[in-house]
Amino acid sequence: MIRKFVVASFVVFACLCTLSPTPSSAAYPERSIQLIMAYRAGGGSDRLFRGFQPFLEKKLGQSLLPIYKPGADGVIGFTEIANARPNGYFVGILNNPSSIAPAVAGNAQYTVDSFTYLGNITYEPPILIVAKNNALNIKNLDDFIKYCKNNPGKTTVGISGIGNDEHIALRLLHKAAGISTKVVPFDGTAAGSVSMLGGHIVALMTSSFAVLNLIEQDEVIVLGVGSEQRSKEFPTQPTFREQNVDLVLGGIRGIVGPVGMPEEAKKLWIDAVKSLHTDPEYLEFAKKTKTMLLYLDDKQFKEFCQDLYDKYKLLWDEEKW
Repeated sequence: MIRKFVVASFVVFACLCTLSPTPSSAAYPERSIQLIMAYRAGGGSDRLFRGFQPFLEKKLGQSLLPIYKPGADGVIGFTEIANARPNGYFVGILNNPSSIAPAVAGNAQYTVDSFTYLGNITYEPPILIVAKNNALNIKNLDDFIKYCKNNPGKTTVGISGIGNDEHIALRLLHKAAGISTKVVPFDGTAAGSVSMLGGHIVALMTSSFAVLNLIEQDEVIVLGVGSEQRSKEFPTQPTFREQNVDLVLGGIRGIVGPVGMPEEAKKLWIDAVKSLHTDPEYLEFAKKTKTMLLYLDDKQFKEFCQDLYDKYKLLWDEEKW
C-alpha cells in the first residue's frame, strides 16, 4: 500500500514538473535591459534617452539601465553594442552619421551589417551657434562668413567628434560659403558648449537638441540650421539655405542591438519604438522639448544607414577627414 502511494505521488510530481514553465520559456523580458550610449551623460543621446525612457519602460514592462561608453568619437560605444551578448538584454542608441564615418575611414571593427536595427526615433539638422555676447560681435551668418574670410583658417569652430554629422556639416559649410576654419573637436557637446560660452572658441556646430537649454535661455545666437526649410520646432531660426548657403544635412538617432537577437525580443523592441511615434504623451513631450521625430522601421533604418555609408564613402574618397 505504501509502495503504491509513493509511486502515485511520484507520477503526480512528474506531471506538475512537466506542466510548470521552465526558465527558458519565460516571456521576454524577465529582467532590466541595459541601453548603451556612445557618449557621456548629459549629452544629446542621454537627453534623448531620458525623454523616451519612461515610455519605453512602460511598453517593455522592464526598466532600462543607461550604460555610458564614451571615447574615440563614439567608436567605443558603437563597438560595445555590436559585440554585446545577443540575448535581448543589451541594446543601444546608434547615432548616424557618427557611427558611419569611422566605418568608412576604416577606424571601426563594425560595419552597417553589425547591428540588428529596431527603429529610428529622431532627426536633427546641424546648427551653427555663437555665444550671444561673443567678443567678435557676430550677430548673424553674414558676420561669421565675413570674419572667416578675413581670417582664413583661424576662426575656431567646435564639433563633438571627427567624422560625425557636425564635422561633415562644417566641411560642407566650408565648401558652400567659400571659407576655411580651424576645427576643434571635443569629447561631446557639453564640453564644446562650455568652451564657446567661455570665449575659448568662436562658434559651435552642433544639433539643436543637444543645446536646447542654451537656445531657450537665450544664451546663444543660431546662425543657421541645416534643414530644407524652417521647422515647426524652431520657426524663428533661419536655415542656411535661405541665407544663400546650400547646406542641408541631418543626424538621426535610433535603437539597435547586436546581430542575432531573439525574434521575440526583436519584435517587442520594434513595436515599442514604433509606439513612441503614436503615443499621445510622448508626442506631447517631444513637442514641449522640441524633439524632432522621424520614424523609420527596422528595414528603413538599415537602408538609411547603408545609403549614408555609400554617400560618405564618396566624400572620404574625395577628401579624407
